[in-house]
Amino acid sequence: MKVVEIEAESRKEIGKNKVKKLRKEDKIPVVIYGEGSIPLTIKASDALKLFSLRHDKFLIKLKIDKKDEKDALMKDIQLDPVKNTVNHLDFLELIKGKTITTKIPLILKGDPEGVKMGGIIEHFLWEITIECLPKDIPESFELDISQLNISDALHVSDLKAVEGVKILDKDEQVIMMVGLPTGVGEEVEEEEAIEGEEGEAVEGEEAVEGEEGEAKEGKEAAAEGEEGKEKGKKMTPEEMAMARREKRKEDFAGKKKK
Repeated sequence: MKVVEIEAESRKEIGKNKVKKLRKEDKIPVVIYGEGSIPLTIKASDALKLFSLRHDKFLIKLKIDKKDEKDALMKDIQLDPVKNTVNHLDFLELIKGKTITTKIPLILKGDPEGVKMGGIIEHFLWEITIECLPKDIPESFELDISQLNISDALHVSDLKAVEGVKILDKDEQVIMMVGLPTGVGEEVEEEEAIEGEEGEAVEGEEAVEGEEGEAKEGKEAAAEGEEGKEKGKKMTPEEMAMARREKRKEDFAGKKKK
């Protein structure tokens, strides 16, 4: 894992006014949390460097008062809402033999087959929450998405296990999926709406033909309703969602043939 070395100094200044004075001296207040909490200061330039690396995973080696050293991870950054400068930093000390909870970035590799067919990547989860010893922290998790077709999805359960690392996110959490091409779903819905309007018009015409036609349609509708209910009882929400995806895939395939 990448290591960033930062020089820090102990501080006794606590309180809003005293901290303001530190910032005027180009010093940024920080706190490192471990078995306790230790207030420190670092240079404003170093705080800016850490802010620029906030999306990466790296180890911070703090050299305190040019003698003591502590390994840490960046826990939190507070920004000035007006100046957009760093106001405060929190670090989490890495203690040998003690597990920590942290987030690791997810990296997607490859070009999905579904995207080549016109599908779009829908990305839902960018980081994974893990628990492990400091020495076992991985830099990232990588996923090969090149074989995914339209409507295929990857879940947390698809991640490869890493020795000594416990993933805390739920297995069923969707990381990403290849969605239908833009507009396809809308076109299908429009066609269904048009078909529905045409069906209503036909039913209106048939209703004029007499009560016998209405009774017949009523019986058929009731039978279809009962059949639909029975099917609905047997299908789980996941199965129903998959059925809708399959229908849209068939509609999309039919449009391509035309």
